[in-house]
This record gives sequence, C-alpha cells and structure tokens, in this order.
Amino acid sequence: MTTKLYTKRKTNDIYKAILNFSIGYMQSLGCCGAKWAHLSKDAITDNNKRITELANKLKKAGNHILSYNTDGIWYIGKIYHGENEGNKLGQWENDHVNCKWRCKSAGSYEFMEGDKYYPVVRGYTTLDSIKNRSEWQWGDIFQKESNPIIFKFEEDKGVIYEESKS
Repeated sequence: MTTKLYTKRKTNDIYKAILNFSIGYMQSLGCCGAKWAHLSKDAITDNNKRITELANKLKKAGNHILSYNTDGIWYIGKIYHGENEGNKLGQWENDHVNCKWRCKSAGSYEFMEGDKYYPVVRGYTTLDSIKNRSEWQWGDIFQKESNPIIFKFEEDKGVIYEESKS
C-alpha cells in the first residue's frame, strides 16, 4: 500500500497528504496516544540521513545547495545523476529541472517550471481562504496573508495552534 501511495503522490495530492498525515498520526496524542511516534521519528531520521548523503554528493559534483525541503534538495549546477536514482520508494529523482525559484522562508518558496507556477507554503494561510492556491501567482507567497497559520506539537497537549509572530 505504501508503494502505491508513494507512486501516485505526484498525480493526485490526496496520496501525498495521506503519506504526510500518516506520519502526523503516528505522533498524535489525541488520535493514538503517540504510541507509534518512534516509527515516525525513525522514518524522519532515515529520510534526513538520505538527504544529507545526497547533498554531500551534489556538493562534491560542484553543485551549490539552495535549500532543503521535507523530501528534496533545491540546487544550482549540472543535473546530477548517481547511485539510487529512480522513481521507486526509497530512491531519488530530479523531478524539477531548469526552474525559476525563490524562497521566502523555511517551508515557503515558489517556483516556475516552464509556464506553470507552483507556490509551496507549509500549512494553511489566510490567503488560502481568500483564493485557491491554484489561482495564486508569482509573488503571492510574499503577501502578509500568505504567512502560515502555525500549529505546533507539545508532548502534553498534542498539536495546538500557535499565534503568528508576523
């Protein structure tokens, strides 16, 4: 089942959401008493190890790292090809190439690939209630309304709302 979700995550956002929410569910006090939090931690630790190893290979190949996100690396330089490259679970791929890219903050960036615009803002924002993300345009992530509505995890309370510092 995990392989099916992973394979389809780029064709339908619900599959990526299920993968992401599964990790959150494992950490949730309210839903499951965080009894599987160790699995979530191990998955995140393994993912971070893989990303760090790939980043080191990119640097050795002469590329410059711009940013990291949950499951990838944005870099400038020659398109890198190497060990464990592929599109199966546990492999990596160059899924966005020759993009126009800029970053607002950790978890908030935008890019253009060809003529298509992609805003990436972790979580939900006030702007999401004003217009659908499919209608956002280059620069919308820099509007005050696109600051994320922040939630945090506290061991004794679970996931709670945190007042925005903006």
